[in-house]
Amino acid sequence: MNVPATTHPSDDVLRAFLLGKLPPREAAAWERHLADCAECLARMECAETDTFCDLLRDAQQATRPDNGSGASAPPQPPTWPEQLRSYSRYQVHRLLGVGGMGMVFHATHRLMNRPVALKVIRPEWLATPLAIERFRREVRVAASLSHPNIVTAFDAEEYQGIHLLVMEYVDGLTLEQLVAARGALSVPLACAIARQVARGLEHAHARGMIHRDIKPQNVMLTRQGKIKILDFGLARLLNSEGAAPRPSLTQSETTLGTYLYAAPEQWRSAAEAGPEADVYSLGATLLYLLTGRTLELRLPPGQATVLSLEGLPATVPPALAAVLERALAEDPRQRPISAAAFAQALTPWATPPRAVGPRMPSRRTLLLAAGGVGLLALLGVAGWMLSGGKATPSPTPRPVVFILSTAGLWYEDFEPARNELQRRGVSVQVATWQRQPARLHPRSAVGLAARPESVPAEVDLARLAERDWAALVFVGFEVDELATPERPEGAAVRRCLDRAEQESRWLVGICYGQWVLGRHGLLRGRSVARLGPLIGDLPQTGARPQQDRIVREGRLLTATGPEDASEVASRLATLLLQSP
Repeated sequence: MNVPATTHPSDDVLRAFLLGKLPPREAAAWERHLADCAECLARMECAETDTFCDLLRDAQQATRPDNGSGASAPPQPPTWPEQLRSYSRYQVHRLLGVGGMGMVFHATHRLMNRPVALKVIRPEWLATPLAIERFRREVRVAASLSHPNIVTAFDAEEYQGIHLLVMEYVDGLTLEQLVAARGALSVPLACAIARQVARGLEHAHARGMIHRDIKPQNVMLTRQGKIKILDFGLARLLNSEGAAPRPSLTQSETTLGTYLYAAPEQWRSAAEAGPEADVYSLGATLLYLLTGRTLELRLPPGQATVLSLEGLPATVPPALAAVLERALAEDPRQRPISAAAFAQALTPWATPPRAVGPRMPSRRTLLLAAGGVGLLALLGVAGWMLSGGKATPSPTPRPVVFILSTAGLWYEDFEPARNELQRRGVSVQVATWQRQPARLHPRSAVGLAARPESVPAEVDLARLAERDWAALVFVGFEVDELATPERPEGAAVRRCLDRAEQESRWLVGICYGQWVLGRHGLLRGRSVARLGPLIGDLPQTGARPQQDRIVREGRLLTATGPEDASEVASRLATLLLQSP
């Protein structure tokens, strides 16, 4: 299909284009038109449609049961636990679902008038005092999680012999229901969803919490277009050693579904399941979103479950298929090292590229941006692009310098921070010992499209103390050479830090980059961002780890991990531009 230059898409066509509902040739034709049509871009700027919400609305229409009058008819259980009918704290309305853990009800807190979800735990899961205590401990940890992509656990209690978990009520559809109603999702939408899940997982992993049951049934799309992970903490309880028997393939479909998404090491021994198991399960879930069908299994005798990538749609780029293959590797060491790394690997297909001119973003860009923040927010950026992108402030007179190790750079710390600083108009330089390229750690940015082998340097670390700069930034991974004062690299870092302290320059530590500052004595008695795997190390430096993911004390900024790199860079940019 060729679109005449004078033809503009109707509102229905434009909407179908944004939702990925047009045939490929027609979509490509309109994409060429929209790339150069200021009038259509302006129309999109006034649009009120959020593509995620449209997906949800369509899927709800397709899955809503009909009782003859068109009204929703939620199923009622044959028998409710009798105790719920006299529950003084909560008014129970209806059954939401039944699963291996028990039943989930929609309820309202009588005093606070707050809607909640009540999960009544099956008695066999909590048959002993030890199991009950483990349950309470896990719930306390789960309640400490605070992330927009994780359903909040409010409370856990015993009421007249039944055990309940009180959770945030989420109005929406599970990913299983969404796919059942619409079929396979487009690459951009599927990756956008997976990225939101990965961000929630990274938050939990940093706090020592592992889900261990990520699957389409345990992830929901809300009416507001947000992705929510369900049952954090309960999955950990279920898979704790001795908490539950290993199900067989002859059990219910729910159990089989769980089996399809469980990492191989999880089925060998529940104690082996760490953060990499959640990465595997998320990879399996993404595969389900892209294919729209139950995953095919190969079960060679004596071997763990192997998921087949055969049958991936032709629309899935080979580089994305490679990311999936790594996420589903049988050996956990072959997978992306963290949920944050997995999210970063999905970035090329899930987030818009940096705007460099007035060209219209692609349909993929529009879909993903709309899924995360709504179309209006995206088109505010598009309006900026139409103006020629002239709103970028002038660069700061003094640069921010990233001091990188040449032994193994963690790209997920470095790249988002550098990009954000440059986007905000801050000059950025890279310093290494003798200006050697900073090689990426072998497990960093695995599967990322156009993954660089190294990052070039503009400045020799040995001479950095003599130059002028506004701030120093330290990131992970292999940083021992920078953190050891007895080494020439460490001695050069020490001279720079001494100057920073004398002249009140800014210092930033992201993830393991904090360790460099700590080893040089810069964190003694100072508040820093808490780090999951490093929490045992940092106090040895005299630091005082806090619960916050980003902490400022004086002219020191610290951040927990890669997911905070862009935000801490944005804060630094604001501070520098206010007083360069």
